[in-house]
Amino acid sequence: MKVFHSAVVLLHSLLFVQSLSEPFNATIGIMVPLSVASFGGIVPLSFQQMATATILAVHHVNTRNGAIVGDEIVKSLPDDFRLIYKISDTRFSIAGGVKAILDWRAQEGYAGFSSSCGSSLSTANAYGNKSSGIYATSSSKDKIISIVGPDLSEIAAAVAVIAGLGQTPVTSYFAVSTTLSDKSKFPYFSRTVPVESFNMVGMASIIKSFGWKQCAVLYSDSEYGNSFAAEFQQHAAKAGITILISQKFKNADQKSVIASVESVKNSGARVFVFLAQGSVNLEGALLGANISGIGGQDGYAWIAGELGNKDPELILRDMRAPAAALRPLLFGWLTLSLDALHGERRAQFETVFAQTDPAAVYDPLVGMARAGLRPPRS
Repeated sequence: MKVFHSAVVLLHSLLFVQSLSEPFNATIGIMVPLSVASFGGIVPLSFQQMATATILAVHHVNTRNGAIVGDEIVKSLPDDFRLIYKISDTRFSIAGGVKAILDWRAQEGYAGFSSSCGSSLSTANAYGNKSSGIYATSSSKDKIISIVGPDLSEIAAAVAVIAGLGQTPVTSYFAVSTTLSDKSKFPYFSRTVPVESFNMVGMASIIKSFGWKQCAVLYSDSEYGNSFAAEFQQHAAKAGITILISQKFKNADQKSVIASVESVKNSGARVFVFLAQGSVNLEGALLGANISGIGGQDGYAWIAGELGNKDPELILRDMRAPAAALRPLLFGWLTLSLDALHGERRAQFETVFAQTDPAAVYDPLVGMARAGLRPPRS
């Protein structure tokens, strides 16, 4: 559950704090997409929930509540310690992520960085003391000791390089590309989600287990799509599966997705592997399959990696076309998802998250409504 992962990454910062002998205020940076310049024009509610979960973890640190971050951690913190956060909207773009870290660096007084922060930044301490106000603006000189996020792998790669110049740890809740595992290039990067390569093994295994010998691959021209299309090809070869066509499409461009679906249909394939992130790409695949006569039909199977949710209704909610029109097109789709959180710990987090006082974790940039604090399903 990635909503939980975004809260857990705060431990990265707190372990650093524990090593210091004197009490002080520490600042973390949070990167999350909250508005969209591209990517289909839709921001899934789950990203608001991720940002709010991180703010909730900050709030728990400052109120010494161990429900999320753990009693052992909060009890070891200096009495006067407070955690401050700065949050920035990546807008699902590399430019948005780079702008965020350059703005933060400029605030810290580094020469040569832009300082045009504008309204895309928010700063608060999430202490929740209503008598003193929820928000306490940090000094622009407060150096960010750790970054939570960003979201997509290509954004994480760019941010991790810049952050690494200042030896600032970056811990993502969503980036799954195996490229980011290269410590020679990204020595300060880590993540709380499994790499998607495990899903590539699973996809090939599923195809083989059904006795299917051939498939077509449809993937986005992105860090995610390019790396995993190549990786799937290796696992398919080991499993004795023939790839009839490997078709790339322009990321977040539904016209390109629809045209690519027609191409893979013409290959004669009946099993399709879909490697792309984002509701706009998936919606394009569903619409393209419908136009080509291979959507929601017997005799065709679609296998996808991480779609963001296991609940089909939550997947459809984040699309532009009416759910009633798209729902039948999900017939024949299989998806793989690796959850790092199970059982009692997951139930505990969902309960705490659902019972949170919205006023304690409200941030104007995130704009989370009370309804969004229901137990997150992902």
